[in-house]
Amino acid sequence: MTTATPTPYSPVAEAERTARLSAAYRLVGAPHYWFTRVSLDTDSMFAARQLQAASELLVREGWAQGAMRTESGWCLYGALDRVAVPGAPLAGSIGTALRVLDLLVDVRTGMRGAAFPKFNDAPGRTVADMLELLADGVVFACTWEAA
Repeated sequence: MTTATPTPYSPVAEAERTARLSAAYRLVGAPHYWFTRVSLDTDSMFAARQLQAASELLVREGWAQGAMRTESGWCLYGALDRVAVPGAPLAGSIGTALRVLDLLVDVRTGMRGAAFPKFNDAPGRTVADMLELLADGVVFACTWEAA
């Protein structure tokens, strides 16, 4: 599986990613993330594939803020929803992928509970921020192990 990330990916950026993922591995053990753990137990690799597909969609068709779909592209939620529509290769629930994004946004910002739409729409946010969040999500979902 390839991961769309901003390139070149510097050692500093890699160290920052490692720190974010370490924080996410610790945070997922918190009581308010119990359902995320249950979801990851059952379909973490499916969520990773959905997150990767959403990243590829944003690269291919563009990114947007303020709406699920605009002339310039898709918002983060819209991209996930699009890759999971009935009939698509990754059709199915995007619940685990959404929970992974919420966890990673919490790590980055301290916002909790369906925070990734606010993260997507924050002033100054860029497509590189979204691709980095999705890449972190793919890595987290692929490497997460139940404690």
